[in-house]
Amino acid sequence: MTQNATAGEVELQCRQAHGAFEALSKMAPEGRAGLLEAIAAALDAKHDTILRTCAEETALTIDELTPEFVRMTGTLRMFAGVVREGSWVRAAIDTPSQQSLGPSHDVRRMLVPLGPVAVFGSSNFPLAYGVCGGDTASALAAGCPVVVKEHPAHPRTGRMIAEIAQEAIRAAGFLGDLLGYLHNENPKDFSVARELVQHPRTAAVGFTGSIAGGLAIENLARDRKSRDRASWNDSDPGKHDRIPVYAEMGSMNAVVVLRHAARNRLEQIADDIAASVLARHGQQCTKPGMVIIGGYEEAERFYAALCARFSAAMPRRMLAPWIADTFRSRLAEIVDTGIVEARSDHQLPVLSDADLVRPVALFLQAVSAEDEPDVWEEVFGPAVIVCAAGHLAMGWPFIPNALTATLIADPEDFLDADEDALDDAWLGESSRILYSLGQRAGRIIFNGVPTGVRVAHGMVHGGPFPATNRPDTTAVGPCAIERWCRPVCFQNCPDGLLPAELRNGNPRGIRRTLNGTRCKASVA
Repeated sequence: MTQNATAGEVELQCRQAHGAFEALSKMAPEGRAGLLEAIAAALDAKHDTILRTCAEETALTIDELTPEFVRMTGTLRMFAGVVREGSWVRAAIDTPSQQSLGPSHDVRRMLVPLGPVAVFGSSNFPLAYGVCGGDTASALAAGCPVVVKEHPAHPRTGRMIAEIAQEAIRAAGFLGDLLGYLHNENPKDFSVARELVQHPRTAAVGFTGSIAGGLAIENLARDRKSRDRASWNDSDPGKHDRIPVYAEMGSMNAVVVLRHAARNRLEQIADDIAASVLARHGQQCTKPGMVIIGGYEEAERFYAALCARFSAAMPRRMLAPWIADTFRSRLAEIVDTGIVEARSDHQLPVLSDADLVRPVALFLQAVSAEDEPDVWEEVFGPAVIVCAAGHLAMGWPFIPNALTATLIADPEDFLDADEDALDDAWLGESSRILYSLGQRAGRIIFNGVPTGVRVAHGMVHGGPFPATNRPDTTAVGPCAIERWCRPVCFQNCPDGLLPAELRNGNPRGIRRTLNGTRCKASVA
């Protein structure tokens, strides 16, 4: 019998999180940093048990999960450093000035935490995007308690990590209510999600999953407004307010291979793309979904090379049976358009064992794809579409919005000299393609593959819809903390009443903006 949290359990955990909010938001930075480090240390102590359990439950290998584990604990420690350093609050001070535009008030601004955050982890990264993944780490760092909804693809792993983290929080002397966890084994039962998102104490939501799932969560957050506004009162702050949802959803992740690159190093590019698709059996949000090759002959050769590599790969289980079912359904939808081919040398992955699927490559004439939007939507799993483009106009204009876009080119592809060597439409267009890709994705890769997301200040893991519903944010890197905050301005406030980050003496010693000038960290 599946275990799913009741409405009463959702109510209890959300109220507990709300009760812990004031203490966490006012906790000294060193305390919050210590909390994150205590969780990371406790997870490290159970490293082998967590990896073994997760591998058994998800069909991901220990080798695949090991770097993900490092990323999980490393992200917790990274945010501990972000909290200690303190500049993430974006403190800005404007003192009275005769040159002021408008009244010459003293105004001081910083980010403050929103409140309890509901986290919906992903199926494909049960550690790095799970109970103690990036959303949880960044929310706790911001000063927001977290309530995690269990993912039905890996409940054992989720419960184990939650218990380890909760015990670490208590052992470190903090409130155990800072991290809640709600059971939800049944993938068809959406009641826990509904109760959690629409609970009046929930202040924001982090979601990683499908387009349909992300939009459903966003709609639930929007529907909070339909409740009785007359019942609002000061004892129930925030009740019925619409809340922000940060949803990472579907991403096709196109790769454009220019003609000279395809001619010069086709085999190597095929190796790189195949390895990127096969990693974690195609179950990565940054997996290449479509490869657009400059030139029909080159595209045919590339497709044959990719099929050969996929044919040599072993079939594998996907993360969950319903995920495999969805994978097969999406492939059938694409083939049913009539413009995509699955060649006889690499048939669609239909096997007697319903739990196993093979990787598959499909072939498409790019010029026809404009009228077939289904082809341009993500196929979650080990599949990629190879697309021939005779010239530029038949390639990049149809590329869908995504988390990533990749350009693979050789030096010759950037030269305008030899017009006989290239089609006119490709001449001098490489930089224009790169710029155009930048309009469609949050991260642009040059001569690489999109899989492999570095956790760093310079990273953007986001993108225009439908990759995310909030293209102004990132789910990876220190800036992810800003999703769980809002700016507050203090006008003509006595220095002693201001938060430490905004006081004249800068007791935190953080970097601030003073009268429009970015200042170095210092203590007066």
